[in-house]
Amino acid sequence: MRSSSNNDHEAIAAWIGLVVARWADVGVSRSDQRRLRGDLEKDLLEALANGAPVASLTAEDPAAFADQVAVANDIPIAAQPQAAVATNRSLAATGLAGGALGAVVAWKFVYPLANRLPDFTAMPETAFAVLVHAVAATVVLLSSVAAIWWRFRDDKTIGRTIAFAGPLILVAGALSVAPTMAFASLVNFSFNPLVILVEFAIVGGFVSSAIVLARRLTTRSAQTLAE
Repeated sequence: MRSSSNNDHEAIAAWIGLVVARWADVGVSRSDQRRLRGDLEKDLLEALANGAPVASLTAEDPAAFADQVAVANDIPIAAQPQAAVATNRSLAATGLAGGALGAVVAWKFVYPLANRLPDFTAMPETAFAVLVHAVAATVVLLSSVAAIWWRFRDDKTIGRTIAFAGPLILVAGALSVAPTMAFASLVNFSFNPLVILVEFAIVGGFVSSAIVLARRLTTRSAQTLAE
């Protein structure tokens, strides 16, 4: 027997909450949810009191566990569409794809508009070019984040990941300015499509890296809470 901390109980309660949410999603009745939840809480708290680590008690995927328990209790469950799995690779690929879409939008709208504006502004040419590239990079950044949120919207942790990624994305965006502007200056701030593609690839790489890092840090913080 060992004493358990409030963090242990909070971690277990959070995991049970995900299990119950899954039961609700697959059509388990409220009465069955209450019965199964009571049994699950009793079993987990007894195991915790007997010395089982929280990390092992909550290691199984809550959705898969919920389905197994429902089937074991002869409770029919509704078929659910397969949700996209937010792995580091899929997050990075989605971020890059979203950034590519943002690049197309910037290429079709931001840069053509920028070509018409110099005649109506007294801003120095170099400063104006930097501003245009910064606006285009912002479009790429927002498109990348939006793509990740949309694809993984059924992942209950993706909102936390993106929220956690907010500061990291800002840092990544700031870090991408130097290499992007350095490259742009080498080609005299050209609006050539190939040049723009390279610039967007640089920004997209930084943003995708920030998202992946945020995912890892979010996962690590959840594991720390469970330990």
